Amino acid sequence: MAVVENAPPLMDATMSPIERLDACRATIDAGEQDVHAFVDLDLDAATQVARGLDTVPTDTQKQLHGITTAIKEIIDVQGMTCAWGSAAHAGRKATRDASLVTALKTAGANIVGTTVSTEYAIASAGPTRNPHNLGKTPGGSSSGSAAAVGAGMVELAVGTQTIGSIIRPALYCGASGLKLSYDAITLEGVMPLQPTLDHIGLFAKDWALMDRALDALGLFSPDSTPPARCFFVDTNARLSDAVIAARNTAIKRIEAQGFEIVQASALSAKRDDLETLARDLTNLGLLTHHVRDYENTPELWSDTAKHSLTAAQEFSKDQIDDMHAACAAARNAIGDVAGPGDIFLSDAIEDVAPDWSADKTGNNRLQGLWSVLGLPTAAWTTNFDRKTGLPVGVQVSAPMGSDRWLAQLMIKLNGD
Repeated sequence: MAVVENAPPLMDATMSPIERLDACRATIDAGEQDVHAFVDLDLDAATQVARGLDTVPTDTQKQLHGITTAIKEIIDVQGMTCAWGSAAHAGRKATRDASLVTALKTAGANIVGTTVSTEYAIASAGPTRNPHNLGKTPGGSSSGSAAAVGAGMVELAVGTQTIGSIIRPALYCGASGLKLSYDAITLEGVMPLQPTLDHIGLFAKDWALMDRALDALGLFSPDSTPPARCFFVDTNARLSDAVIAARNTAIKRIEAQGFEIVQASALSAKRDDLETLARDLTNLGLLTHHVRDYENTPELWSDTAKHSLTAAQEFSKDQIDDMHAACAAARNAIGDVAGPGDIFLSDAIEDVAPDWSADKTGNNRLQGLWSVLGLPTAAWTTNFDRKTGLPVGVQVSAPMGSDRWLAQLMIKLNGD
């Protein structure tokens, strides 16, 4: 069963905030009992916000006026459940808004709820299902946010990525996804996992809304930069025919925009090492920031989370220093490779979304490179697989700090 097939149409540019929320409510009523995207949902409060926004004069309306929005539960939203996907923090209510939530509200976004995260944004899956096929995973760890947008329950959602938690769920659920540049906006009020790799990311119904959201978060729009080179980074992975078809579609559209396709052989050769680095650093972060939870309530931890924490306990101080040094070196080196107008293209997933599992949310080994490098990275759904009907696509990265330029490029590439 695909929930998206039964979802009411959500968006129209002429809709008022209350009309947008009514459409959101209808979509949630139609599918949330099957998708389970939300941890906390307060449509009554959102209705009061929408009514207030309806009174705002047109000439003073902000970028996200009335846009229905959801927030991953590792990001604080005052008064809402933000349990970090963990049994150890079950029922935790945030006492204040994270800085980015404040920025979204200031820009007119209407927060309807918080969404499911995997355990500590790294381990066992929550109950969320893929809206295109309820038997499939939505990806992780930003599972609820991606599924909510993919199902049409909200127009915009916030997530995080430490290895692949924006890119993979965006592609599995067919949402426009963007991992922001490292340190693009503050992480105040966001659960730490591995601060060296933690990124904010967004899911949006389309790339035009993504661009508006970036503007609302204070990311500037750069001067127009003509297309230059597209560096193709080989994954050295066994890929399905659906993924190869998605890549071919992407290359055709990228070439049509005037980019020259160039093989990134040196980066491709380093890819596996940097993907391993991403996983090791993330396990280390779980140990560093959440070991006290484990010591206090080990019975509330899944075997998956315990395994990650135990793996990190094996690292020596010298190994830890070397890992952080390797990450810094990789980020410094990539700045010498790509300049204005350049992009990177690589496969992001090995196949369409696999079957739902409590232990796995799909393979994250193809996305961690871009978390290590810190570059803004877009999840671009280019195709729907003919055999399964599931969305499939690629990832496109750009030089550090060019987040809005990348979003605006995606508008062109996607034909929005």
